[in-house]
Amino acid sequence: MKNLILPVILFFSISSFGQPLASKIYLIDQSEFNGYADISKKEKIEFRIDLNDEPTVFDEFDLKRIEFKDSENVFEYVLVEKKFHLLKVISEGAVIVYAKESESFSTQKTERELAKEDYINREYFSDAFNKVGSYRVKWRDGNTYTFYEHPLSSDKTLFFIKRRNDNSAENIQLGFKKKAISFFKDCPYLVEIIENKEWKYQDMPKIVEYYNEMCAL
Repeated sequence: MKNLILPVILFFSISSFGQPLASKIYLIDQSEFNGYADISKKEKIEFRIDLNDEPTVFDEFDLKRIEFKDSENVFEYVLVEKKFHLLKVISEGAVIVYAKESESFSTQKTERELAKEDYINREYFSDAFNKVGSYRVKWRDGNTYTFYEHPLSSDKTLFFIKRRNDNSAENIQLGFKKKAISFFKDCPYLVEIIENKEWKYQDMPKIVEYYNEMCAL
């Protein structure tokens, strides 16, 4: 296991990068640590026991799961088509649903990048003004940011599902109806809902929650 206590380094300016967040990590060797973490733009976990420590970098070869305590966001490295991806846990049970949102999960962003990401992921709406080909966001730091190509015309969140004991997850967006009916075939009423197009691909969290509550053994 990698050494978690390393020498002190110089911090990036808080105005440029977010403060590492209180978190708990779960390593593949089954050890657990409380501390502070960032998610890098390359989807690596930069973790330190104390805020003054130099971060130790973890990836899918070391780490299974990270929980951010304040936001209650949980991420796992999940195998998808023979490659590991860092995905957000949306709902857990007999079937687990993960999400890959339209922007990176990285916590190391400028204020402008954070404003854009929150707006795209529909987590912050205050004072957003639509224009032709652009939009403006007055963000929580008090500044107004202007972006182009308004992002809310389509929902770009990707969902991945797997049964708890499966080794890998899959995105069933392509051919959703047929694949969803096959995946949830042991839940007849849910199959009927999907067949009638009452719930579609973007309703995946609702579909999985229903299955786990009503149909899972």
